[in-house]
Amino acid sequence: MRFNPASKRIVLPALLGVFVVLSVYIARHFTATAPHVLSTESGSTRLKSASDTPFPISSPVRIRPKTITSAVPTDWENNWMRLVSEPDTPQRTAEMTKALEQLASSDPADALTIAMQESDAKLREALLQGVLRGWGSLDPSAAADWARSEDTIDHGLAMASVMNGAVKHPDQAIQLTASLSQRDPAQIQSYGQYLVFALTRVGDFSAAADFAVKGAPDIRPNWVVMAYYNWAVKQQDVAVAAALKLTDPSAQLTAFRAAISGWAHSDPKTLVDTAENFPEGQDRKFALTAGLRSWIEKDPAAAADWISHHEYTPEMDAALEE
Repeated sequence: MRFNPASKRIVLPALLGVFVVLSVYIARHFTATAPHVLSTESGSTRLKSASDTPFPISSPVRIRPKTITSAVPTDWENNWMRLVSEPDTPQRTAEMTKALEQLASSDPADALTIAMQESDAKLREALLQGVLRGWGSLDPSAAADWARSEDTIDHGLAMASVMNGAVKHPDQAIQLTASLSQRDPAQIQSYGQYLVFALTRVGDFSAAADFAVKGAPDIRPNWVVMAYYNWAVKQQDVAVAAALKLTDPSAQLTAFRAAISGWAHSDPKTLVDTAENFPEGQDRKFALTAGLRSWIEKDPAAAADWISHHEYTPEMDAALEE
């Protein structure tokens, strides 16, 4: 298990730092706010017209906010009214967000209206996250167009939520990313990060990795780190094997070390035991250092016991370095 690395050493904290920064940045891109334009007609509420809507629709959509005005409330309405009447708790917020995501997957206009009627800003943002995920699963192009054209919200917040819904249909999500990148080249890096993060979030690691390594050399490193790190957290051997199959030396090195870092995070003991059998060289040194460092942080007593029963190696010192 060897290859010629492009550089002699990539320190684990630096690689992990890249991933953490990316994850925090993208995690913040899961909520959004937006205005709405409404009018009243015959006791019901609807959008003024297709041309006046704050989001694109293919035909006029009548809006009936779920305020239980019908004689026989639907199951969705009954559930919503139950949630609205409950005390404010994290569980309630999660259930309300899920309910609006479900509604938006068939009626995004109604779901968006309901979310925007919430007066509490924090809850409104959580609800909009669900709306955009649901809308993204139904019509990702329309949802993305709305997110890009809306000036009152951070475009990144909206786009990340849209992409998290769009990946329910991976091919469409990849096509959407390509289209957005062509229309807005300055945001190619961000669009790719949203896609890769969303794909790994739903467990489609192979698709995320494939997309990441096909990126241009100047923009793909962050994508590759994110894809292979997350993959290895869940499927260590598979991620490492996939990384080693890459033919581009630079991409292979980045992917391999990202996978090793993910493995170190999820199961450092197994990584250390496995890396002992690696051939001498930079691969073995990096894997042992990463594994020991993570193991010492998670279970110092067990790591110390392992070290005491093994011959001294430079990796042991490297693992203890700041």
